Amino acid sequence: MLPIVSFVGKSKIGKTTLLVDIIARLKERGYRVAVVKHVEELELDREGKDSWRFAQAGADGVIVSGSGQVAAIQMTGSDLALGEVCRYICGDFDIILLVSCLQTLELA
Repeated sequence: MLPIVSFVGKSKIGKTTLLVDIIARLKERGYRVAVVKHVEELELDREGKDSWRFAQAGADGVIVSGSGQVAAIQMTGSDLALGEVCRYICGDFDIILLVSCLQTLELA
């Protein structure tokens, strides 16, 4: 089973700084690391861009690829708990790191 480690705390207390250090150390040891962060408002693309227009047109999912990266946006109809979000991760990872503010925590 893929290990999942959760980091929870108030906003602006250093969660991201801590995770950046942990990610670097895990990568030095050869681990493939995925990070899931819950945000209040997800904005991967700006209004008017093609991927935004596809979603506005009703696409159930939009995948953007280029410059050595890929991002997938799948419409879910409601907010998912972090545990549910982890099921969406595809790829060959050794560990998943979750990061959330106290007010947004819901793991079930």
